[in-house]
Amino acid sequence: DKYLLTPQMFQRHLENIECENSTFLGIVEEVYNSENFEVTSSYLQKKYSLEKETYLEIILLLEFNLLCFQSYKKTKNGYVEIITPFHEYKDYLQYLNKTKTLSIKDTKKLIRKRKSPFGFVEDLSSILKMAKKPISKSTAEKNIKTELSIKDPDIIVAKSYIDSIINKLLKIEFLSKKKDLLQMTTSGEKWLDFNLENKALHLYYHPLNTLDEEEPIKHFINEKSIREAEKSITRALDASWVYFNDFAKGILSAITDEHLVKIKHSGKAYKYLIGSYSKEEILFIKKVIFERLFEAGFVSIGSLNAKDCFSVTKLGKKLFEIT
Repeated sequence: DKYLLTPQMFQRHLENIECENSTFLGIVEEVYNSENFEVTSSYLQKKYSLEKETYLEIILLLEFNLLCFQSYKKTKNGYVEIITPFHEYKDYLQYLNKTKTLSIKDTKKLIRKRKSPFGFVEDLSSILKMAKKPISKSTAEKNIKTELSIKDPDIIVAKSYIDSIINKLLKIEFLSKKKDLLQMTTSGEKWLDFNLENKALHLYYHPLNTLDEEEPIKHFINEKSIREAEKSITRALDASWVYFNDFAKGILSAITDEHLVKIKHSGKAYKYLIGSYSKEEILFIKKVIFERLFEAGFVSIGSLNAKDCFSVTKLGKKLFEIT
């Protein structure tokens, strides 16, 4: 059925259901909000004061609309009549619960890459302001390192980070370079007039702001795969800081066609098949999150207990809650 092919298609079907019968909608909410996505018929009949015949009419209507189904569950006291989503979708929802990434409880010793969620954008701005007049690359590097040590005294300012700031400005042509001298371009000057959020969004959508094609992830770099990798953070929207390695265990990102979750034959039954990810695919997704989304202010990144972690920012939540 076209409504059941992927979990996303069925979710849209759920969201588009309209019914004036409050009991009908109430039962749907009861089932989908229950702890294990199942509710006993006896409970529903009692709560909504339904005669058996009326109750069965509602269940038939729910089944006709593919929303809930009646089945039986074996217990110590015999079989109990229950109402659940269709079996394959129930299994999928239980998988989501099982692989949900939990927030890190104690983040007191967490070392952030930058304290501000727009830290990278602020650093781009600082370099541009220094380069309103020609400035040597070495002087700009020294000045930004000093500035960062004052702004964020707890962070370690690595040369690779300083290089990434200057290289980004050169790549998107906000800076020009002649011999060893850097100077702000006209487009860089215009960008400086934006507020922080608009600077971040402009950087994110800039056509020259592409991922570097490097091994072993070079063959994953295309617009579709990048967008799918970005959307993977939707599974961390409700968390605060999470370890990337924990997050990676529950990734559902269709970076290739093989990773699109679809309902398929599995033995004698159907199920939503969820694929596994190679080390290279996980590395690609991590690069998208820890570079592209960090630079645009959609996530904050850091480390704790020598493990990489991230947190979706307010801007990131605002954008990815509607994707």
